[in-house]
Amino acid sequence: MKKALVFFCVVGLLAGCSNDDEGNESISNLELLAGKVSKVWNVTSETPVDEECPVDSPRNLDNSWTFFNDGSFLYDHGTVTEDESECGDLVNLTGTWEFTSNETKLKVIALYETGNPANEFDDVLFEVDLVELTENQFKLSEIDQDTQIKYVITFNTK
Repeated sequence: MKKALVFFCVVGLLAGCSNDDEGNESISNLELLAGKVSKVWNVTSETPVDEECPVDSPRNLDNSWTFFNDGSFLYDHGTVTEDESECGDLVNLTGTWEFTSNETKLKVIALYETGNPANEFDDVLFEVDLVELTENQFKLSEIDQDTQIKYVITFNTK
């Protein structure tokens, strides 16, 4: 009985002890953007607002960007590919992504149309400033070199 009591006391003491660093572990940018395996994002706002093709148009609301932990990505244009506006919609894309400039920029490259590797692109879609990155939101920013207008796009998890 004494051994059992000592055992439970020791287990209780060990369970009560905590590592001072526990809870202070920071999540890497890789995991914030792509999760442990993948993470799905939607564009939720933009400034300035694109009057012709606003992010809250039906065409844009069902688009998603999936970033995978291995550096690949999928863009899914969803089921609404046309609406009453003059907006076009990208084809579904497969490509790669990477952080550049000490993880202050995000570079996304479209390699080919998803499901149709023969339709190759190998185009940089964007390489822009990563303004904010949290578990549920990230913001990208770029200054148009011609107009000097700063564009900010906000993504939220789906």
